[in-house]
Amino acid sequence: MRESLMVLDPEIPEFRFPETEHERMGVAVWIAWHEVVRGRALVGDLVPAELLAASRDDERHVFAQAIGASEGRPLSDHQQVTLLGLAEGLRAELVRPGSALPVSVAREVMARQVATVLNSETRPAA
Repeated sequence: MRESLMVLDPEIPEFRFPETEHERMGVAVWIAWHEVVRGRALVGDLVPAELLAASRDDERHVFAQAIGASEGRPLSDHQQVTLLGLAEGLRAELVRPGSALPVSVAREVMARQVATVLNSETRPAA
């Protein structure tokens, strides 16, 4: 018997995976922006990194509220970073030329990991 998976709210940007060419292009540009920021930091220009850090902090805040509020207990920093990292990795794979990963499988992987983190029996205290 197959376990039921939680349905991830597609309105939460961190749970969105690119489906259209326009969305894939947006994800590819976002990934490229991260690489530019890393390069600029290597030459001492930290302004782009500061801007990106502020955006990432906002993203983590929205994500933590969306997930933690549903469970009545906030996620730990470790749990947030782990889930956001998984979502980023899945998005990167979805936009990689020649990727064989279907969006439906990326959603299922993400849903399983979120369910594992939210499981009160396996979830460490925040």
